[in-house]
Amino acid sequence: NGGTLDIRKDAQGNEYGVCVFADGSECDEWAFFRGECKAGDSGEVMNMRNPASVYCAENGGTVDIREEADGSVGYCVFADKSECEEWAFFRG
Repeated sequence: NGGTLDIRKDAQGNEYGVCVFADGSECDEWAFFRGECKAGDSGEVMNMRNPASVYCAENGGTVDIREEADGSVGYCVFADKSECEEWAFFRG
């Protein structure tokens, strides 16, 4: 949709995505997905965390963001090296 995805970390080390547009405006990726902001909007990035990433961390995993053919995909990786796509894990 004319922007690029920038993966950032908050103060606790949790990753979140920000859509960065050609005009320099930014929007939290989930807020953009929900239609709550668009290119050209001014304001602060909401810093809203991905609920699937939060669920992964709350259950002992760490999120590994990988670039795939369809874009960035998060995987929940556990101490035993097993892993699951984060949204699949979130949905059960």
